[in-house]
Amino acid sequence: MASFDLHLHTHWSYDAFSAVEDYFRLAREKKTRAIAITDHHLMDGYHDVLSCAEKYPDVGYFSGAEITVNSPFGAVDLVCLNLPRRPEGELAGVFEIYRNWQVAYGDGISKNMCQLGFPFCDAE
Repeated sequence: MASFDLHLHTHWSYDAFSAVEDYFRLAREKKTRAIAITDHHLMDGYHDVLSCAEKYPDVGYFSGAEITVNSPFGAVDLVCLNLPRRPEGELAGVFEIYRNWQVAYGDGISKNMCQLGFPFCDAE
């Protein structure tokens, strides 16, 4: 069993459903020393991490995010650890661009689901 799990996504990511507390609880059960919540392109769930860290002081944590960057070899996903709690400057701008993209993406999915007759809108 690994002592660390440094690449976990929560319901704050567009491809996951887990709650932050579930990871802390499971880490305690499995005697995992530390975890990193690395949601895609944002750290909006970091307040959840801090709250859970108080409830599970025996589980260490790293702040982080998974960020997609373009390189000469194509797009690459980087797991970035120990990011500042409140990103500033250029990093804050990158997070804002991705946050806006995720909102637009979610709005598009909701609109299409509603057009298909499913109750899948902000009000629901």
